[in-house]
Amino acid sequence: MTAPPASTGPDRRDREADDAWHWRDGLLLGRLRGAPILLAPSWLIIAALITVSYGSIATDAVPGLSRTGGHLVAFAFAVLFAASILLHELGHAFVADALNLRVRKVVIFLLGGVSEIDPARRPRDEFLVAAAGPLVSFAIALMLWAVRPLAATDSVAAVLIWLMLWSNVSVAIFNILPGLPLDGGRVLRSAVWGATRSRSLATRVGAWGGRVLAVALLAGAVALQMSGRASSLLLATSVVLAGFLWFTASASLGESRLEAGIDRLEIGPLVRPVIWAPAGTTLTAAFDSARHHQVDAIVVTDAVGAPSAIVDDEQVARLPSEHWAYVDVRDVAAPIAPSAVLADSLRGEDLLAAMRAAPALDYLVVGRNREPLGVVRSRDVAAALDQARAPRRAPARPAP
Repeated sequence: MTAPPASTGPDRRDREADDAWHWRDGLLLGRLRGAPILLAPSWLIIAALITVSYGSIATDAVPGLSRTGGHLVAFAFAVLFAASILLHELGHAFVADALNLRVRKVVIFLLGGVSEIDPARRPRDEFLVAAAGPLVSFAIALMLWAVRPLAATDSVAAVLIWLMLWSNVSVAIFNILPGLPLDGGRVLRSAVWGATRSRSLATRVGAWGGRVLAVALLAGAVALQMSGRASSLLLATSVVLAGFLWFTASASLGESRLEAGIDRLEIGPLVRPVIWAPAGTTLTAAFDSARHHQVDAIVVTDAVGAPSAIVDDEQVARLPSEHWAYVDVRDVAAPIAPSAVLADSLRGEDLLAAMRAAPALDYLVVGRNREPLGVVRSRDVAAALDQARAPRRAPARPAP
């Protein structure tokens, strides 16, 4: 199972905070490219339940096995099952890493495992990351089926093989159910996203699928309990799992509102008109021209008239105004890197991806024929994104 992080596009401080580990987070099993792999304390609860519940299965299947021995076999199954869940999650993580999606952490906990991965930027990537986990579980089950004849009948090895085989089949089947946050929900989301080109709509479909699954799981458990075909433990587990599905699916609905804002984000309304200041122009002359043309963005041009830098407002603000007449605009301008040139056709996730790839305060915006059109500022994009998250608002305009 995969989950999005709390925020996207982190800066270096976010990365350092994510990579930090404290013992309260759980047992640190290792790292994947810096991302911690954790065994949460809540896993001890499910390990204890498995040890108590499955001990009798082992004693019934293995002649002469004591009650204590049965519990030891059950605990060994709990550990092996956790290891198989970890492999399931690492399947997600390795595919995400191969697709250049940042893996923030992998956690094994009470209800299974979760990989916290940055959102996919394409439906194909979403599908590949989601499908990797169940495929790993099915592969483990197939390998166990293949080695099953090697274990002696009525042996501890045979019991562990059967328990691991069917548990991995169950994990794979449960995870491919079409509802978020399950892997099947993300496969469903990738299909709807690819068909409609709307990630927010796809997330809403997957989230409602998760809610339906939660209700169906709870209703089925109650029905089995009332008919006497389910234990109280099964009912309690189903209630906890249904609650988990419901609340995480509801969180995905909130995520869809953010995605809707991203879908509505366009660069065109955010482009600021500029004045062009040849190299050697004084700051006073440049700002006089900007005030005359009622613009507040200044682009420095080189000897052939091509844009070469954008005047940095923060640097200008640190200079006393009486010194402006002696300052060349080049001295307070940030060079325009090739990666900081954005096409005016960019929108949505493509725009954010381009900005994440080349973090800057200001970007030069060009038209279809690479003609300069103006400047867009990071703070304007952030403000527009915040405004676009709320429906039925007027499009954001650049603030002076």
